[in-house]
Amino acid sequence: MKHKKYCLGLAVLLAISFAFQAQAQIGIGFRAGVLTSSQTFKDVANGEEDEIDVENITGYVVGIPVELGLSKFLAFQTEINYLQRGFSTVENRNAVLPASKTTYDVLEVPVLAKIGWTSERLSLAAVVGPSFQYIASGRTKITGFSTDLITIQSSDEKIDFSQEVYENITRTNIYGQAGIQLGIPAAGGKFVFDARYLFALTDQDSDEDLEVRGKGASATLGYIMTFGNY
Repeated sequence: MKHKKYCLGLAVLLAISFAFQAQAQIGIGFRAGVLTSSQTFKDVANGEEDEIDVENITGYVVGIPVELGLSKFLAFQTEINYLQRGFSTVENRNAVLPASKTTYDVLEVPVLAKIGWTSERLSLAAVVGPSFQYIASGRTKITGFSTDLITIQSSDEKIDFSQEVYENITRTNIYGQAGIQLGIPAAGGKFVFDARYLFALTDQDSDEDLEVRGKGASATLGYIMTFGNY
């Protein structure tokens, strides 16, 4: 009796699985574009917040998206991305601070829900969800200057995360993403324009006196080959 129940349960699961696959659309593709990013630094020592001014830098993002479409209204998308993000500072001779640019090489895996509409001519969807990022490497470029009292040397060096000065950097971070996607069907797939806003959900610095959070905006163009029907 138990054996019959097990077989019946397995048959039901297989039937549901086949029905789901028959109604799902799977896509895989490529995307590339630009990413403008920065970071906010907040000195929270003594219970007072003092935000440090920084400026944006422009990098790029490339990735492989994988899409699972459940209907014309709902889909899910994950990706394996490589992106460049970071920040820059402006020269301040009074505070003896040179201009600098810090760039991080980041591996990213977003998990996004896509809610919108798909027709034979186009698709339009809002995308939202978390992304998991890991800082693989980085560089800091410093533009030196000289005064009557002090000289700051220019440099362009790879970040060594084992050094004490970088020990507080949290290399694994969680971000949120929100944006829109526009798809145009072509040749068994679709061209996709994607615009997103990214914002850190976790602190990139483990020091209790300093809070560091990244942010940015990306625009990419890609192509996704699709298989199956809704």
